[in-house]
Amino acid sequence: AVMADDARDLVLRISKAVSAIGGLQAYDAPDPEGDPSPTDLQRRMAQGDAFALALRRLGALTPASLYVDLGAGSGHVAHRIRSALPAECGARFLLVDQQERGSPGEAADVLRVQADMDKITSWPMLQALAGDGGGPAPEAEEVAVVANHLCGSAIDRSIDVFGAEPRVRAFLAATCCHDRLRWESYCNRPFFERLGFNREDFHRMAAWTALAPRRNRPPEDRVKVLAASDLTGLPPAACERLGLSCRALVDAGRCARLADLGMRAELAKHVSFRMTADNVMIKAWRP
Repeated sequence: AVMADDARDLVLRISKAVSAIGGLQAYDAPDPEGDPSPTDLQRRMAQGDAFALALRRLGALTPASLYVDLGAGSGHVAHRIRSALPAECGARFLLVDQQERGSPGEAADVLRVQADMDKITSWPMLQALAGDGGGPAPEAEEVAVVANHLCGSAIDRSIDVFGAEPRVRAFLAATCCHDRLRWESYCNRPFFERLGFNREDFHRMAAWTALAPRRNRPPEDRVKVLAASDLTGLPPAACERLGLSCRALVDAGRCARLADLGMRAELAKHVSFRMTADNVMIKAWRP
């Protein structure tokens, strides 16, 4: 009974915090999915094109820029950005991933580096790692950083690394894996403390982010949602909205951290829920 009372109290405080902050419409309940479901290739292309469009709208899709793709994987985001630029325009791409990736036929303007963003403490450190790969360390007057579903706290480290770098003109990150977050590695603990939340609250909220809607899975069929419904007394659909609220607060704190570092930042849906349930992007730019 005590746990249930504590959980219900936290639900009320979360609701008040979301109302107090405002501007979190990107985390409103998703639109209906529609039919048919897209293929994996269609999803990858749509997400990559959304990054290119966001850069263009921010005035950061420029031929002379260096584009840093964090958690790059196969490089589909960088490829779609490259496709949106003029051929042989001089743009360069630095693709960062924990796993060794790439192929012998990769374009000459692409440099890959194997690195864990959780362990990178500065832009010069990442440049040095890239230079250790045999090529020159990447340099540019303007840098644009993109991250499509870079998991957990790696986003928070990236915000601290790139938000403070004056050459970074744009920082775009589609967020995911909020339930993996830990208080110690989150980039803006003071944001939550000002809202009256402590470490224990944060970890409960991080766990609740997993309640957010998932594609093709109604709330009544999800074990986590039903368990949260029993604990909080909320209907399953309201528990999914609670998950969205928790995600919204986590990402609002990230935007606030980028603002502290001199960038303007907002949350926006970059693709439809039909493409991915993790369809909210942090969009930050330097005025």
